Amino acid sequence: MKIIFNSDILTQLQLPSAKKNGDISRSLCQFCQKINQSGHTIIIPKTVELELERIQRDNIKALVEKFKGLQNELEYWGIGHSFRNYDLPDHFHRDLVAELKSCGASVQIEHPLLEDFQSAQERAALRLPPHSYSSENSKKNSDEMRDLVIWCISVRIATKEEGALLLSKDEIHVSKAGDSEAQSSGLIRLKSLDNALHFLEIESSYDLAVKEVLKRHWNVFLKADFNKNENEFKLFIDSFFQGTEGVEQIIAKIVFLESEGNILSGKVKLMINNEMTITKVIFYELSSSSGKDYPQQQFRTEFVINLPELFDKDYLDRLNSLKDIL
Repeated sequence: MKIIFNSDILTQLQLPSAKKNGDISRSLCQFCQKINQSGHTIIIPKTVELELERIQRDNIKALVEKFKGLQNELEYWGIGHSFRNYDLPDHFHRDLVAELKSCGASVQIEHPLLEDFQSAQERAALRLPPHSYSSENSKKNSDEMRDLVIWCISVRIATKEEGALLLSKDEIHVSKAGDSEAQSSGLIRLKSLDNALHFLEIESSYDLAVKEVLKRHWNVFLKADFNKNENEFKLFIDSFFQGTEGVEQIIAKIVFLESEGNILSGKVKLMINNEMTITKVIFYELSSSSGKDYPQQQFRTEFVINLPELFDKDYLDRLNSLKDIL
């Protein structure tokens, strides 16, 4: 999958600093290593690269002024010093793409196309989605056109690749106004590296099989407090309990996409009788990255599941052997 970075995520590079190239924040470097192992590619829109260069330039300028001010203060009071005059911009400039690659990531710069600029212009002028500001607030948002160019690049990539992930905290990128277009293009929007790693985790064939059973009957869960879309969640089996007649209970981790760049994570417990029917589904320990928690949700069900086929004997034997070792 293509993972598109906005500049507010990449500022975790803590620019500028006197650190050596490659010494970027640990969380970002670990993220690069993990996604590279799964074959994902980081996309840096050229607009983002230019903004980060501007951030470096402005911060370096401020450092130069502080340096000169300190020199002048020492000389004013007749205090000797051994500060040498070197070229601060050259000393502090860092190659951001090279630093990301040094952590093992595959990185590409994506230049905006003419159609991206034209679409961004139309959205800005006509206040079209994902525009979510009032006219008064829009005048205060000097970065609006820049944000819309990045949005258009992201939608284009998601449409072409049949899915992409945009990492951004920007209001235009994660607002509900962009939900419809994001869903139709396959663009996932998240606000943190941790949320991205949760959602990029790979589901096994067994995870997908249980997930498909829930998706087929998702109308049963529409009255749940969390009320999430059945097409926007992932499921990972944590454990199962086997009785005399077969599997009686499955416990899995479940992760939902939410609006405004958040995720909702928790657990789901499936109770199964000896007639291979899921009789009860319980969602619990549900917590959103937005800070909201949900109470336990319990549903009576009659979902038929083909457990002998889903959990073949070899799979059960291997899991039981692992449990014995642990």
